[in-house]
Amino acid sequence: MAAGRHLTGAADAACFESRADGGRAWRYQMHRTVSPGRIAASLPDHWSPRVVAEVDDAYVKVARVHGIFGWHSHADEDELFLVLKGRLRIEMEDAAIELAEGELFVVPKGVRHNP
Repeated sequence: MAAGRHLTGAADAACFESRADGGRAWRYQMHRTVSPGRIAASLPDHWSPRVVAEVDDAYVKVARVHGIFGWHSHADEDELFLVLKGRLRIEMEDAAIELAEGELFVVPKGVRHNP
């Protein structure tokens, strides 16, 4: 999923700072550790990802998921799924992948998938 640098809502204080306009902005701090599992567990809503790190021009996000998100694709970027807790089913037009805790899968750019 693509994301902008300016995010709103509840966030981990180590990753965000207040902006002059009252919003919250991503603040990259290389010397800080991040706990994706802790941040994901603190999210109040399903399907509301949070940026937890940045690698070159890609964002690393965590989200709580449940149910169906909907079919979609990303024209310009691959999407990596890593299951921190539970299970995740990723459906594609020609296959389906079942991920367990600790497993990951990369959906190549341009491939329609759900989630």
